[in-house]
Amino acid sequence: MKILVGCFLALSALICSTASAIPPSVAIVNIDMGTVNVSPGGGEYCGLTSQLPPDLDQVNTLQRSGQVTFGNRAYTRQNGPNAVALCVNISHNFPAFGTFSGTEVITMQRNLVVTVKVNGNYVFGNWRGTIYPKYQVLGVDYAPPGSSSFVTYSANFSRGGSNSLSETFSNSTSLSVTQTLKFGVPAAGADLSTTITSSYAQQAETQTGNTWSLTAAGGHTVSGPASSTAGIDHNFDIVWIWLNPAIELTLTGPASFNWNGFAYNAADPVNQMDVLYLYVYELKNPSLIPPNVAARLARTWDVSGVGGLTDADYQAILAANPFAVNPLYDPNMDSSGRFSLTGGRTFDYRPAGVGGLPVKEDFEVTAQTSNSTTSSSQDTRSMGFSIDHNVHAKFKVGFELNLRFARTWTSSTRSSTTNTQGAGQRAALSITGPLATDNYTGPTAIQIWRDNIYGSFMFYGVQ
Repeated sequence: MKILVGCFLALSALICSTASAIPPSVAIVNIDMGTVNVSPGGGEYCGLTSQLPPDLDQVNTLQRSGQVTFGNRAYTRQNGPNAVALCVNISHNFPAFGTFSGTEVITMQRNLVVTVKVNGNYVFGNWRGTIYPKYQVLGVDYAPPGSSSFVTYSANFSRGGSNSLSETFSNSTSLSVTQTLKFGVPAAGADLSTTITSSYAQQAETQTGNTWSLTAAGGHTVSGPASSTAGIDHNFDIVWIWLNPAIELTLTGPASFNWNGFAYNAADPVNQMDVLYLYVYELKNPSLIPPNVAARLARTWDVSGVGGLTDADYQAILAANPFAVNPLYDPNMDSSGRFSLTGGRTFDYRPAGVGGLPVKEDFEVTAQTSNSTTSSSQDTRSMGFSIDHNVHAKFKVGFELNLRFARTWTSSTRSSTTNTQGAGQRAALSITGPLATDNYTGPTAIQIWRDNIYGSFMFYGVQ
């Protein structure tokens, strides 16, 4: 009986000793997984060693720990004349960003024990994508009084506002713009260029750090209505609309974006910015839009499902012009700073004497930087949009998670600090009164106001 007990105790000690002792490593192999920006994921990773021979396979695993998961396959292979690579299968599913590590102790053939140590850094990465809003309002021009009056914006007169996407994203989302130079508007996916090849250009608003100023060099003339009897008729004001805009964004974190500027949707067969204007009376009653213009507004080239402009879109665009939504609007009573009085005096729009011709007044007005910096007014609207179908799933998911309202694109335009870098931007205005036979009975004292959001000049009759 004593002999049996002694044998049992000896066998037990041998088993315990074998189970608790892990043979010492003959090699320690370090594997740097580098930067990981997609998780879950995995693959085969290798580290170099001079302490193992090639052509070994994994036999057993003794210990695993850390933030990665090791597979059941490891092997060695020759990696140059003086080095051997040990390769292991590793997978990961990290719950948070930051550095990570893991350890596996394995036995290889020939009873060689290896300690594998891995490390790396899980970061969000940069994920670029393109958003295609249905349209973008670029400007509002106001009709002067009468058939013989006009305002001419010269080619060096930059009109446009400071564009913000803050209304698109939730309050916790960070949006930044890093470019500071002036760029053209390229095709979607192309790099920005400092070459300005068209009448439209964009520049970062350095005072805000999260907006782009999209400006149009003028070079066009806006006339009044055909009938001088109407005087100032805001139904003939026009709104400039961009039909194929694209927004370039880079998702840099779970709730942070870099705005890489504006581009145009290359799916549009015009293969450049597609810009047209609509009269206010057409926006009020879209059935008055000519068929050939309506065909462009239908955006039939867009197969994303966003479609063409609708009556709801036209109503939203109308809001860019305060006179279109409120015929009794008086800029003298508006404290938002949307308009700034300019010109230094009133101008006459009085009927000529019987048998005579009306007086014509020509003058220039200057855009002052101080006007734009004091305005708190902004023009905001929401619309449909699509996402480039080629973007990485991480961008798509991250973008949709950061939207303030699901499937809604909202942008706002406010007074720009870059489109008037000091005095010197001038527009030529000419006001010619009506004939006596026009039977005009409206105000004869005309004020000139500057639209601080879109940079254009507006006429308002006060007496």
